[in-house]
Amino acid sequence: MDETDAVPTPEPKILLLVDGSSYLYRAFHAMPDLRAVPGTRPARPPAPFAA
Repeated sequence: MDETDAVPTPEPKILLLVDGSSYLYRAFHAMPDLRAVPGTRPARPPAPFAA
């Protein structure tokens, strides 16, 4: 048996796991507080969205 009869070894496969819920949790809690400041009037909606 010589070198030409050798079976090539396959390259190792890479498995990449991403924790999507962790990214969503961090992104949600990184946002600033979007509630209105107490004692102020809420902003009026733009004219096309006003009822």
